[in-house]
Amino acid sequence: MLGEWLVRKYKRKREKLLRNNSRIVAKLELRFAPRGDMSAKGRLIVGALRLLAPSNRYMPLAAYADRSTPVATLAPPTGYVTEPPRLVGAAPQKQAGGMPATMARLFRLAEVHPLSSAIVTSDRITVPPHYVGRSDLLITDGRFLLGQADGMGSAFCPSPARADRGIMVFGAGVTNWYHWLIEVLPAAFLAESLPAEFDGFPLLVTKASQTYETFRASLALFSPGRPVVPLAPARPVKVGQLIHIDAVTSGPMNLAAGIWPVPADYSQNGEVLARYRAAILDRLSITETPPTRRIFLARGNDRRNYNQAELIEVAEKYGFEAVYPEQLSFREQVAVFASAEVVAGPSGAAFANMLFCQKNTRGLTWLLPHYSGFCAYSNLANVVGMELGYLFVTPHTEIRSSFDAYSAAYTLERDRFEAALRTLLPGGAVRG
Repeated sequence: MLGEWLVRKYKRKREKLLRNNSRIVAKLELRFAPRGDMSAKGRLIVGALRLLAPSNRYMPLAAYADRSTPVATLAPPTGYVTEPPRLVGAAPQKQAGGMPATMARLFRLAEVHPLSSAIVTSDRITVPPHYVGRSDLLITDGRFLLGQADGMGSAFCPSPARADRGIMVFGAGVTNWYHWLIEVLPAAFLAESLPAEFDGFPLLVTKASQTYETFRASLALFSPGRPVVPLAPARPVKVGQLIHIDAVTSGPMNLAAGIWPVPADYSQNGEVLARYRAAILDRLSITETPPTRRIFLARGNDRRNYNQAELIEVAEKYGFEAVYPEQLSFREQVAVFASAEVVAGPSGAAFANMLFCQKNTRGLTWLLPHYSGFCAYSNLANVVGMELGYLFVTPHTEIRSSFDAYSAAYTLERDRFEAALRTLLPGGAVRG
């Protein structure tokens, strides 16, 4: 027993040291190694760096379509509307665009990691198309895709585990509820429409999707008839035949320091999201009735700490109930949002559940002014016909990047919050 524990501890320490060394080398590669076709000097630089981190793969970035074979069209091209956060009382500023068809794509002998969106082929690191040629948009995950710059990437590819085949139902940010529910899980829904030749392909998922009830229960709605294979985050997996399904939403995961979101970087296939929403409600046997509940989305953690207790006290005067989504089952979360007349709370992953709100539900949320071009939730509100108003709050500390913003504390003034609440309610009335 003691010997086994020591071996496991040694392996963990060794893996951590190897990954940390690879991260350092990745920074050097992206800073000093030449881009594109390399001269003899360039090959010498990269070769020397590989001696320090032999598991690193320094290669050009490419879009998924460039290194895969399309095998099915799962949704036709469609138009969309993108909208930046609409301040309470302001007019909408909507922009129209078009999304291409949603495709299923086959990769052969591809390396993946269950916490990453990167797919490594023999000569390219493939990523979602909007990251190609954009040094300001980042989808690095720190585990597999260690860095990206000027069209190049550095991936950490130690000896991989093996899988014969599977459908990719994971990606960067997969353990975050928004990314799981809106960006990742729709792939399992769309996989139901794959041609019969792929019926035997299992769903490849991150291990976390089988650990947490909300993830597990939501996945279970779309997994009958297919095996589910959880992938541990310890190392990458080389898959003989990998099916990747185009995402039905698009937006940057992170941004380079000093860069902030703009509406042009966001899009969504509202038709697929609407069908996905309907399927979830149907499979959970939730029937929509006239919504009556007023919900304040509270947090049980102190990430992005703010004056929550004070705002809940204000909201309760207007008939709001504090709801902690992380304490609810998946079905309970869906039912709460489907029954909500008004939803208020800080911008965050819990607002992904607005997918289940009914048309004309009203919402109030707030975020940092740096995110005046952040469209993920306002776009989702447009898909379901929800009226979502925003307030901007001032952080307590200086914010230089999206990484800083992730945990920034702030205060929302009580009077400003109450005034905004009143605009959402019929006559601004207090509930007795």
